[in-house]
Amino acid sequence: MPHGRSHPRTLVRKFGHDQAEGCIRPLLPRLVLCVGKHLALMELRTVIAYLVMAHDVHFALGEDGKGLVEGSKDYFTMSLGDLDLVFTKRVEAA
Repeated sequence: MPHGRSHPRTLVRKFGHDQAEGCIRPLLPRLVLCVGKHLALMELRTVIAYLVMAHDVHFALGEDGKGLVEGSKDYFTMSLGDLDLVFTKRVEAA
């Protein structure tokens, strides 16, 4: 190896290769993050904001939110229960 270069196996271990699952998970929090993580999160926020501004959002028929509140389990990460929503396109006033 040339001076100052790392061996490929060292780089894979250093930058998040999960040998147990055989995959790379770049968005996990650690010292070195995915370069596009902040851009991806900003894009998600933009899409959610657009959906909420362009649609009326309400519970589906028979839904009261209890499935989300009572069905969610807190493990190391949160496992969310069901929540049925209806998105209705807003009509612009003339």
